[in-house]
Parts: sequence; C-alpha cells; structure tokens
Amino acid sequence: MFWKMMDVLPVRMVRRQLDKNVFLFGILVVLTLYILYVNRTTSVRIPIPEGLSDADSKRDSSGKALLKDFVSTRKERRSIMRQACHNSTQSKNKLDIKNLDHIIVSDKYQALFCFVPKVACSQWKKVFLLMSGHVDDPKKLDEYSVHFNYSHLLRYLDQYKKDEIEHRIQTYKKIIMVRDPLDRLLSAFKNKFHGTGFKDPTYSNIAKFIVRNYRKDFKQPVLGDDVTFLEFIRYVTDDGIGAENEHWRTVMKLCAPCQIEYDFVGKYETLQDDADFIMSQIAPHIDFPAKPKAYGSSNTSQHLPHYLSQLPLNYVGKLWNIYKDDFTVFNYSFLTHLNDIPYLV
Repeated sequence: MFWKMMDVLPVRMVRRQLDKNVFLFGILVVLTLYILYVNRTTSVRIPIPEGLSDADSKRDSSGKALLKDFVSTRKERRSIMRQACHNSTQSKNKLDIKNLDHIIVSDKYQALFCFVPKVACSQWKKVFLLMSGHVDDPKKLDEYSVHFNYSHLLRYLDQYKKDEIEHRIQTYKKIIMVRDPLDRLLSAFKNKFHGTGFKDPTYSNIAKFIVRNYRKDFKQPVLGDDVTFLEFIRYVTDDGIGAENEHWRTVMKLCAPCQIEYDFVGKYETLQDDADFIMSQIAPHIDFPAKPKAYGSSNTSQHLPHYLSQLPLNYVGKLWNIYKDDFTVFNYSFLTHLNDIPYLV
C-alpha cells in the first residue's frame, strides 16, 4: 500500500500538515513529485478567452452563444487533448474496433457522437433519434424510453465493417462530451444506488454485492439500499472488479480520444452553449433539448467535497490512478478537489 501511494498525491495536500504525522508528511512530499511531473508533461495551459468559461457568456439575438467564441474554445480543447495524448501511454494503444459501441453514427448528417453516461447522454440520444428519423418530437420521450425503448434504433460504430469504420472516422465530424471525472463518478453513485437507477436490477444487484464483499458486518437480508460512498469506491478501485461499468468507466476506454481525433470536445459544465455550437455545425435546423425538469438542478460538484472527505487518503490516490488520463486529456484539475477536502486543508 505504501508504494502504491507514492504514485498519487501532490505536495499542496501537505502544505499545512507540517505539525502532523511525520511519516505521512514524508510520503506526501515524495508523492508530489509524480503529480507535478504529470501536470507539466501532460497538459497544455492555454488561457481561456474572455467569456468562454463564464455561464453568462455573450449571446446573439437568437439566444445562442456567439460562434466566434466557441471556435476559439474548440481549438483550445483539441490542442490540449492532442498534447496530453502525445505525452500519455494511451497514444501507443491501437484502436480496438470491437470496442466502439458507445459511438453513435448518423450517416445522413455524417456525424459520430461518443456518448458518455452521466454526461447528458439522454439529451444527445434524443437528438440523434430525431436526426435518424425515428422520432419527430424528442420532447415526448422520457428518459426511460430513450435508453430502453429507442436506443436500439440508433446505429453504433461497432456495427459496421472495418473499412466502413475507418472511412467514417476519417471523414465524419466527430463529437465527444465530457465531465469532471469525480463529479461524474459521484453523480453515478447517487443515481444508481440512491436514486431512480436503483430500480434497475443491474444496480440493485451490484449494491448487494458491494455490501456482502466490502462491509465487515452486514445483516441479512441484504437489500443494498444503504451502500456508502466509501464502499462504492472500494468496489470501483478493486482491481479487475468494479471499474468497467459504463457509468463510471473512464472516457479514455469509452471513446478512445487518443486514437480518434474528435473535432468537437464539449463539456457538461458548459453544456447548453457547447451543444448549441455543435448543432450549428452538424444540423443547424435542430435545437438541442433542454435538460429535463425531472433531473432538477445539478449540485453534484457542491456535494463532492463532503463525499471525498469520507475516503481514506489511499483511496483518493487510487481514484487518481484510475482517472488521471481523463483529468489531463480533458484539462480538469485534480488539485482543485484535493484542496476542497477538509482533512487536507
């Protein structure tokens, strides 16, 4: 455990820990070297143009964000992604054409979209169902119907022959939507184990497995409706056990961004503006649907420090080991999360 921890945490975590356990301090000082090295070699810090990260970005008379702003954003995000991939071991991996089941294809509009669960994928599937002609009004579709009644009507890249796959990757416009990795992870936990997702037998069974295997003293019958965040993280970080579920699998594995050069990198944090820009480029006559009211307002990021504070230090490090490429390739800050954990401040 000691040597695994030496690969994960930065020096800023221990800036105010000088009066605490000397052994822990020594570990953290050593660990910082690795994180600082990764931050310097795998990310390109390009200043964000004025207005791009502001929720109140400038808009034109139709209510859509000015395209000139997002042309700059697009270039910045693609540049960071390319540079991070160049410095990552992921760039050496070949594209596995059998693992393209998350890339939706629209031959009519010559577009590919890699959907990432917990990153507005329901809204994007509605858009592609409309583009494919399978529905005429996506507003009529509820979230359950999108995934369980209509999703199979879409075409996915793994359904094509090898030469057809290569042709579409080379010639179609390619889109990916991403989200802060730990925000996405917490969103999945809350929805699948303490929300509507728990009604799905897949996740209620996973919950029961987690209780039986990661709780010392559990009572029968095991219902699984009281899984803690720590138990969930123990499951996710257990080698070869829990990390591959699509709702918390890394974007690197879902979408292969170092093998497929995406033209548009949208972010959940600026969803509506990014989606408006992307739709203007692939299907200008189609409006991106607003977030369903049933989902309410997203406050996951506000609650994340509370949940991270429930994790022992070594599990915070394990999360970095799993999601570090997602953080660097898409320019999210792991250090920001560390600074928000109460026991590290």
